Amino acid sequence: MAPATSGDSSGSSLHEHVQRQRIGEDAKMLMDTDAADDLASHYSALSEDKNASPQIREAAALFSLAEDALQDEDADIALERATSALELFRQSGDKQGVQDTIRLVCGAHRLKNQPDQAIEKATQELAQFKQVGDKRGQGCMHFSLAEGHLARYKTDDALQSLSEALQLFRDIADKKMEVSALLVTARAYVRKYRSDDALQAARDALSVAAAAGDKKMQSKANLSIAVTDIEIGATDEALQATDAAVALARDAGDKKSEVAALEMLANVQLLKEMPRKALTIAQQALALAREIEHRRGEAGALQTAVIALLEKGETRRAQQLAQEGLEAFETANHARGQAMAQRALAYAYYDKHDFDAAVQAAEREVGLLQDLGDKRAQASASLLLSALQAEVRKPDECTTAAQQAAELFQELQDRKGEAIAIYAQVFPHLLKEATSDALTAADEARAMFTDVGDRTWEARTLWASSMAHAQKEDFEAAQGKAADAQAIFEEVGDKKGTATAMLVVADMH
Repeated sequence: MAPATSGDSSGSSLHEHVQRQRIGEDAKMLMDTDAADDLASHYSALSEDKNASPQIREAAALFSLAEDALQDEDADIALERATSALELFRQSGDKQGVQDTIRLVCGAHRLKNQPDQAIEKATQELAQFKQVGDKRGQGCMHFSLAEGHLARYKTDDALQSLSEALQLFRDIADKKMEVSALLVTARAYVRKYRSDDALQAARDALSVAAAAGDKKMQSKANLSIAVTDIEIGATDEALQATDAAVALARDAGDKKSEVAALEMLANVQLLKEMPRKALTIAQQALALAREIEHRRGEAGALQTAVIALLEKGETRRAQQLAQEGLEAFETANHARGQAMAQRALAYAYYDKHDFDAAVQAAEREVGLLQDLGDKRAQASASLLLSALQAEVRKPDECTTAAQQAAELFQELQDRKGEAIAIYAQVFPHLLKEATSDALTAADEARAMFTDVGDRTWEARTLWASSMAHAQKEDFEAAQGKAADAQAIFEEVGDKKGTATAMLVVADMH
């Protein structure tokens, strides 16, 4: 375990704070990057159906290849193949093929950071489907509009479009599309920190998928439930949901979903402070991802395995695994994998107390994510960079990275992420002995955490305020803030936070 830092407000290590943030963001990213409808198996079978016309068989084969490319985050290939498939489906008069492939085209545009083009395409096609009264076509386009709105961070607009899509899918009893739309609805509610609504949408998706006997979609629904459980700190429930997701993916023979479920399960074990179990599971995910050449899954599993090794105190093995992974992703020219390997290296260097090398790795991660246009991952990476800059006593650089994270989270309409980034600005102020600025940042962050209902982070900001008051030698105020933090830590069951706050309160008597 990495050592504690001077900028740690709950007695945990830098590693633990950023690790928890990473797991939450990675869980959301697993939802956000699932841009396809998982129809490749259907179209793969169609491509081999001798009763289908050669044109439809060719279109179906292109569809399968396009969806695979989309899931591997190869947007250019996905768009090229989907566009070719769409033309063939149109020529053959296959309505469902046209509808599903338009969604693939929209998904590829979103992956290329072109949400406006995805929205424009869906809007144009929606008008055509309305003209002919095609309910499935309309539902698919409302669904694509919703995903475009999410990509533009317009969550309320997305929820409105999803409501319309769901009604249309229910009208025609298209269970698979209903489940897919419910899962994206859960994702939208997670973005708005409406945990109860997110859980309900995910449970509804699970119920519909179970009634339809669709194990693959049941697995995805359980992962969606786990994401919300992680967000609210319900790790036991998240463990139960991810266990189910793994079993269902295996039963369905869906190896990509199994990799995602194993990665999530390993992360939950890390949250439960079970690094040995986490390592075993992450290694299973890594081996399976490499077997099926699933680069995105490989990157996530590698990063989680590195974290598990560090938690076990095996820093050398962790660094070696991260370095080998980075070299493999560089050879494959896989930018996402390179970024995730750089973060894993940053953690490994941190554990070795090689803070300058950790900062350099974190800077490279931020640059790669900026090139990818992934603002959510970039914001999370900027938080890590800020924390590392505090470790090497560079308050100005620390503030700059935290401010960049805050701006990105604000653009993403992520109030909690923005609050964490503001909280991160307390510590460079303390390093510069600008205690008034530190207190202002802590108070602002605390108000935002109160607004989103996160009591643990509220306690951390109180602890940060206590540090600032102590720096001003206002020990009475410092003691009061520490006591308030202790009370909240006890309320939420944070034993480490409670113990640390108790020691400090006692120290000030």
